[in-house]
Amino acid sequence: MQTRRFIAGVACAAGMSSGWSVQIVSGAEIGLDFANGLDRTPLADSNYGWSFSLATPIIIDGLGFWDAGSDGLVESHPVGLWRTSGPIGVPVLIASTTVSNASLPVSSMSATGRWLFSSVPPVTLDAGSYIVGALYNGGQQKPHDPFVSDALTIVTTPGAALASATSIEPIRPFAIALPRM
Repeated sequence: MQTRRFIAGVACAAGMSSGWSVQIVSGAEIGLDFANGLDRTPLADSNYGWSFSLATPIIIDGLGFWDAGSDGLVESHPVGLWRTSGPIGVPVLIASTTVSNASLPVSSMSATGRWLFSSVPPVTLDAGSYIVGALYNGGQQKPHDPFVSDALTIVTTPGAALASATSIEPIRPFAIALPRM
């Protein structure tokens, strides 16, 4: 079983993909990457992300966020990973971290940015459904990190399939929350 890192950020494809991804540490493969997308302004104090399914188990040890322009983030972003399938029947937060400019930079297939990753304790993701998401505090009226939408090319790691992009309207208190479908 390979170890991967999920990238959370927001890159929206085929409608939406959310700027986060999965990186395989042993082999440095990104679980989700994209090219040819459009930078978008997030709503302030909102969570954006994407849902995906796995056909085979993987181990993750980090979560990441899209750094548009590869010039650093305007703010740090809490990132979370939820299991949406399983015996409980409700989404369960299984990993979270904060991605900042001090996080590990990882190249993207897109020439318009890079990924930044922060470590999490290794977690085995069984075959099933998941959501990864990040909090955006900035928005239209204040400095912000953009998310990417309408990516023409999306690549996922073997055994993973992008399901859809997700979002949450402004929330209070401002915290990472499960993006809704």
